[in-house]
Amino acid sequence: MAQLQGGGRILIHAAAGGVGHLAVQFAALRGASVIGTARAINHDFVAALGADTVIDYTTVDFTTAIHDVDVVLDLVGGEYGTRSLRVLGPRGRYITAQDSDATGDPRSRQVTGRPSPTALAAIARLVVDSRIRVHIDRVMSLADVAAAHRLAESGRIRGKLVLTPWPGDFLCPRQDTQNMGADACRRCVECCRPRADRVPLNSRDRGPNYANGTTAGVICLTDCQESSRSGVL
Repeated sequence: MAQLQGGGRILIHAAAGGVGHLAVQFAALRGASVIGTARAINHDFVAALGADTVIDYTTVDFTTAIHDVDVVLDLVGGEYGTRSLRVLGPRGRYITAQDSDATGDPRSRQVTGRPSPTALAAIARLVVDSRIRVHIDRVMSLADVAAAHRLAESGRIRGKLVLTPWPGDFLCPRQDTQNMGADACRRCVECCRPRADRVPLNSRDRGPNYANGTTAGVICLTDCQESSRSGVL
C-alpha cells in the first residue's frame, strides 16, 4: 500500500511496539531509510532492528526534527495525524492503523489488518530465515487478560505481548528473549528439555509438532518444522 521503494524515507510511530518493531524491519529490508519514534529506553532496541534514526517523542517534537518523508506509518493515532502530515514530502503518504485527526486528508489512509495466507507464509519464512525478529516482551495467562489489556494500553510493551492458556509451558529457565529465527526452536527445546517428562513436546490438544520449547521469547511460525527436521523433536 505504501509502495515504499529502496532509498525512500519512512517515519514509524511507536516503533518499539508489537506492530512497530516488525514494520521497522520490513521497511529496512526494502532498503528504506527508517525513522522511528520511541522512548529513550527503547532506542538501542529500535536501532538494532534497522532504524537509522530514533526520536524520543517524550522530549523532542518530531515535526521539528524531520521533514520530507515519503511515508508515515502512524500506530498511535489521535493528534499525531495532522502533525504527521506536516513532515510529509510533496508526494508523501500517511497511513494509520488508528483513528486520527488526519481523516479526510487526501494523503491519508486508514488500514485494518486483513492477513492473507500468502502474506503470512512469506512472513513466516522471513522469521525462519532470521531476517525478521519477533520480540516477545512477556507471556501471560488468559486468566490475566484484564491485566494484559492494561499493559497493552499503557504503551509500555516492547514487541509482542502473548496470552496463552498454558502459561507454565512458556517459562524457559534462560528467559532468553533474543532467540530468533531458524535456530530458535532447536535452542529453546534443548533448553527446556527437562520439562519434557511433564509437558509433552507434541500435545494432541494443541496440534501436531506443538513444542513447549518455542516459549523462550519466541513464537515459531512454522510449528517447529525446523526442529523436527533437525531431529530435536
